[in-house]
Amino acid sequence: MVDVSEDELSSKEPVTEVAVSSSSSARSESPTTLVEMIQKPQVAAVLLTVIILGAGGWYYINNQLEPFTADSLRYGDEMRYAVLDGSFMATEEFVELITDRIETEDDICKIRMMFEGSGEAEITDGQASELSNQGTLDRLGAVQAKGGQGMDWLAVESTNTMDFTGPGKFEIFRHVRSSIPGSDACSSTSLGGDGNGMLTVTRWTELREEVNLGTQLDFSASLDGEYQGTAMSYGIGGLLGSLDLLSPGLGLILQPVELSSFFGNEYITKDATGTSSGWEWRVIGTEKIGSTNMWKVTATQQDVRDLCLGYATMNLWLDGVSPWAVKQSVDVAVSSSESNQASCSGWQQRGVDAVLPEGELELHHTFERTYLQRGVKALELGRSYDNRPQANELNPDDDDLIDWGVDGLHMPDNSTHRPHPLDSAISCVSDLGSIASGANSALSNDGYVWRAIDEPNGTATEWNISWVATDNTAGWLLYSVEGVNDTLECEYIAKGTFDDSITHNRESIPEVLSLEAVEARLMSQQRFPALQRDRGSVYLKRLFA
Repeated sequence: MVDVSEDELSSKEPVTEVAVSSSSSARSESPTTLVEMIQKPQVAAVLLTVIILGAGGWYYINNQLEPFTADSLRYGDEMRYAVLDGSFMATEEFVELITDRIETEDDICKIRMMFEGSGEAEITDGQASELSNQGTLDRLGAVQAKGGQGMDWLAVESTNTMDFTGPGKFEIFRHVRSSIPGSDACSSTSLGGDGNGMLTVTRWTELREEVNLGTQLDFSASLDGEYQGTAMSYGIGGLLGSLDLLSPGLGLILQPVELSSFFGNEYITKDATGTSSGWEWRVIGTEKIGSTNMWKVTATQQDVRDLCLGYATMNLWLDGVSPWAVKQSVDVAVSSSESNQASCSGWQQRGVDAVLPEGELELHHTFERTYLQRGVKALELGRSYDNRPQANELNPDDDDLIDWGVDGLHMPDNSTHRPHPLDSAISCVSDLGSIASGANSALSNDGYVWRAIDEPNGTATEWNISWVATDNTAGWLLYSVEGVNDTLECEYIAKGTFDDSITHNRESIPEVLSLEAVEARLMSQQRFPALQRDRGSVYLKRLFA
């Protein structure tokens, strides 16, 4: 047993107290937890500020559009879209854009349409069967297509379908010319109402040269009757008739713009500018469509503006993902009114008068994307391929060409498919006597027919011939021909004169095929099998040199 004195115990107590005190201090200086920090008001305020600034920065960064170049189209690309706020108005000769495709006995002088519905743009993904005349499948995706001379080419096929089905989706009203003798006023009262319509435009673009081989229009409409039909044009031409000839790029207004063909490799960024297919465009900045930021582009049609025809503008919204415009608004107003052309030069006015129809045309609508699906293989334009038609296959033999410009009256016809070819119908001019004195005088004194258009009318044929005399006076004569051979019956209908823009120049008349030879090509089963379905319905309008 060990004895411990009180002094010794007393001397040890402070040590114990120090030890206890040291343990308490260690506990009070341990690190503060995250929960404890957040619970402090000043720390919570700092964290909340950081979170707000971070979220705002993230939102800002993710809503800034990156500049881009348009992605190439791919075989199998498909975009569906809504057609909104559509309206169309045509007067006088512009009405023929509609009436030429339907049969009507009404003398329509004005048409108005209001339309809404859905649309679908698609690039066909051609199968291996389309490459039957190719040595490899390298051009898989392309399709075979006929050109203007009936030869087979490889092409990219694009289709654009618009459906205006449902109450209030398609309304059409027509105004007819007054039946009062001596009056040609257009009635202010309209006929028509609600109906349905569907329109499909198919285009073929040749693979190597990237030129338009052809455009096919298929349409159907249910109005006061049922209408349907198909129209085909080769090369330049389409739904806008002579306007397509005046400015081929104007046809872009009728479907969503394909970005790669419109912008090429141009960089889409703020204030970028350029020209394409007769359009001047500029990127004016960004704008939201729904919750998505888009680049906004404005475009103005140069030819319509420079020729003082009115205006044609487009606004395009692009997102860098879709190969077509995500949204596209169109505003067009074209008129042959002299007041529109007051600021144009004389030569411009004459050029416009020769092509532009009389009257007015307006078109307004908006396309807006509702669905997009991308294909896999990009289009390979500018690439050659096996068995591509060569120039010697397209050009006629020299022995088949006729040099009628030396001393002929008109381009040789000699048709066996039509009852009244121009060769026989031209004899009517002299039979009409003094009533056709201008044409008689010109054709009897080295003048010639520089344009001639025929139109069937029951058992008769109406010929509209345009002539020019050696002194550069020019005019036109419309007459009807009926009967056969030596028993032709000729009836005068109308005549008129042209201004001094027509020039007598036989040296400018090229050697040509006769119309008989041209018809033989068109009637070839190998070249144009589609025309063999109803040979009797094939009737050609001809434009002479």
